[in-house]
Amino acid sequence: MSNNAYLINCEKKTACAAEVYSSNVKYKVIATGVNKVPVPWFFCFQEQDLVDVKSELESSSAEQEIFSFKAPVIEVEKAIENLKNSKELMIAFCQDDVLGTQYWERAVADFKSLTYPYIFLDPLEVLYLNVPEEEAKEFIKCYSRDENAFKSIKRLTFYNENILPYDVAQFYGNSQLDDFARTCNSASMDMGLESELEDTSSGVEQEPEQLKAEEKAENKKSWWKFW
Repeated sequence: MSNNAYLINCEKKTACAAEVYSSNVKYKVIATGVNKVPVPWFFCFQEQDLVDVKSELESSSAEQEIFSFKAPVIEVEKAIENLKNSKELMIAFCQDDVLGTQYWERAVADFKSLTYPYIFLDPLEVLYLNVPEEEAKEFIKCYSRDENAFKSIKRLTFYNENILPYDVAQFYGNSQLDDFARTCNSASMDMGLESELEDTSSGVEQEPEQLKAEEKAENKKSWWKFW
């Protein structure tokens, strides 16, 4: 299973993915970050949107353990407003006026009204790419909405600050891009909304719980999400 992050549109104000997946709460997985948390996702939220989340996981010794971390949840309208107010942040992060603007414009254009009133970010699998307790601390630092957050964002999105991404037209229009590092940076800058995903409601048992969300997003993932 890939270590993915999920952006989830939900009828309940919660950031606990396990709770959503295992209940009758209606939701949509609207985007998947493959082995990363995409940059624009961070700019949909603010520090005050972080809430406590507890996740029960099985350790390497097959024992159940509780992992505590913080994740953001917010009303959809506020998330859209935050993103619209993030143009300068996207440009500063990208370190290129034209490219930063392009990816910001793409994110804003794709982020329209959603079915349910709340949106939350589930980073749990990505936190487990490294030491989860350390990654959870870095994750909290990503929401100051200034350049102080950039170092932590680069860590969680695996962005190479020494390489510019492709421009949006190249990224979306050419399936033969040959620069892996630039392609990875482009995927990091891309909002990646999958608006055609179907509605789903929880309650069907499936192991692990997050596989349900992952499979839904993987069925619709774009061509560049190949790793």
